[in-house]
Amino acid sequence: MFDYIYFRTFIWYKGRNDTNPGLMAELVVTVLIGCLIFTLLTLGSFWLFDFPMIQKWQTLILGVLLYCGIKYRYKKTVDFKDLEVKWKNEPNHIKYKRGWGIIFLILFSMIFPILIGFLRHNLGIDI
Repeated sequence: MFDYIYFRTFIWYKGRNDTNPGLMAELVVTVLIGCLIFTLLTLGSFWLFDFPMIQKWQTLILGVLLYCGIKYRYKKTVDFKDLEVKWKNEPNHIKYKRGWGIIFLILFSMIFPILIGFLRHNLGIDI
């Protein structure tokens, strides 16, 4: 799934004449995975365990490590040409459905952490 998101993001930025579409695709996947991890940990804290407070520097370290892992993956282990062969001639109706799925995943993974932060910090609700 993340390979598809990387491919589509790369193609999108390349079509807009971005100077480094690979970097932008890596950053989108990094942010998406980071938000999904945070969302899953937050959901787990509702039922399974107490979620510890995370400091900004810890988030930065996690983000840098996550980005380095993704950079390694798309520079060393995954060939972009293989991704292009796999999804270049994808039918438009499937591309459309998958595109909406990507948008939904991005919105879900970002709205939930924002909502939890708003409830905790602005309204003082202990979640």
